[in-house]
Amino acid sequence: MVHMRKVIPIVVAVLYGACAGNPQPGDPGYAYNLSGAYDATYVLDVGTYTGTIDLETARGGVVTGKYLLVNPDMVEGSVSGAIVANEFTYSGPYTRSGGCGGTVNGSGVIIEGGTSVSGEIQIEDDCSGPIAGTFSFSR
Repeated sequence: MVHMRKVIPIVVAVLYGACAGNPQPGDPGYAYNLSGAYDATYVLDVGTYTGTIDLETARGGVVTGKYLLVNPDMVEGSVSGAIVANEFTYSGPYTRSGGCGGTVNGSGVIIEGGTSVSGEIQIEDDCSGPIAGTFSFSR
């Protein structure tokens, strides 16, 4: 019994150390964090919009960011979302030239290294109604 009392703490320490070595979303070294400036492309039924987006992943996988699309119209917006494994889900409001705005909801797969993410979006535009499409953020 005395021998087991010495072994159990060692086993617990080894197991804890093994788990602590695996970074989670938002931790430095996590392979699917999104951080920094990306080229942004939204392909919609009404046209293709391009610009840039700046993203930051915080501890726990919480992602925030702001984007500016400049072609074919000016669109400014913000996103908030989360990373779970290699998937990014987000939503956020936007405004566009002409006075309209709305909300975009997206979900996509992140490429290992965080160099790009792409997927599907659903937009609820105040002037045009629902719009479906795809998005891609890449470096």
